Amino acid sequence: MSRVTQKSIATKLGLSPSLVSRALAGRAGDIGVLPETIARIEQTARDMGYVPSAAATQLKGTGDPVLGIAAADMEDPFFGNVLAEIIRCSHEHHYALTLTGFERRNVDQRDVDVLLKQDLAALIVVGSGPMGWIEPVIRRHIPIIRIGSGPAPDAVAQYEPDEEQGFRELLEHLSTLGHRRAGFIGADLDVHRNRQSMVSRILENDRNGFRLDRIVLAHASGIEAGREGARRMMDDGDVPGAVICSSDAVAFGVMKTFAEAGLDVPGRVSVTGFDDLPMAGVYSPALTTLRQPINDMARVAVEMAGKLRTFRTRVRMPVKLMVRESTGPAPKEA
Repeated sequence: MSRVTQKSIATKLGLSPSLVSRALAGRAGDIGVLPETIARIEQTARDMGYVPSAAATQLKGTGDPVLGIAAADMEDPFFGNVLAEIIRCSHEHHYALTLTGFERRNVDQRDVDVLLKQDLAALIVVGSGPMGWIEPVIRRHIPIIRIGSGPAPDAVAQYEPDEEQGFRELLEHLSTLGHRRAGFIGADLDVHRNRQSMVSRILENDRNGFRLDRIVLAHASGIEAGREGARRMMDDGDVPGAVICSSDAVAFGVMKTFAEAGLDVPGRVSVTGFDDLPMAGVYSPALTTLRQPINDMARVAVEMAGKLRTFRTRVRMPVKLMVRESTGPAPKEA
């Protein structure tokens, strides 16, 4: 079925396309067109399912400004929650959206070209990782906001979770439970390596002798990274009393694999995550994790999209420790 156009509406009514165009733009009254004729045009357009072309309305300056969204990793369930909140905020601020995404943060220039073809009011990048691909957007003087951590060009405004604050609280929680040895499992990605380095750095001078002495970065991603990491840790024959995971998805894979091997969580090993996905609170056992301020970061990013020009700002937003059933006292045998 062909797309309904102003020309097809005009043909159906036996009117000129220019008259239909004026009526649908709300300007037919200016040239003395009868209200009954305008009403008939508008009703016919509704009956035929007419939707104005976004490109055409932009050219005329009558369409909603377009906000570009680039998701760093479409496979990561965290991004679905962020995008949902961005969409809600965009509706409130009357933005149209255009979306692209990458696989495991591997940028395909074709995905970038999707954005560059649009007349963007601003671009929101969701996720951490390298940002070399952003240069063509910077050259167009398009405001860029990133929700995520890590190095970014000077032209990028960045809103990120305060990961260090969160990990300090998480490690303090494990320490009060008597844990002195921990492992770390994540995917072999920059963001996960950075979190592992952060945990190691925090524990370097721990007064209680708490140390991170088992590190596994898996080649897979998400849940599969957790399963691979847990298997490798068990194959080495030394599972610490606590395992810190780089994301909730990784933690789900870890707990699933430990359960299949008969390692009780949290009786034998405590497991923690990062993100606080909706599943974290209903998983069995419910996951102790760090909640990212998704709603706040998304809201501020969309609000700033209409105010930024090109300047750098970096705002760290607090995360929240969610203590649940997956962490418990350190086992004596650990």
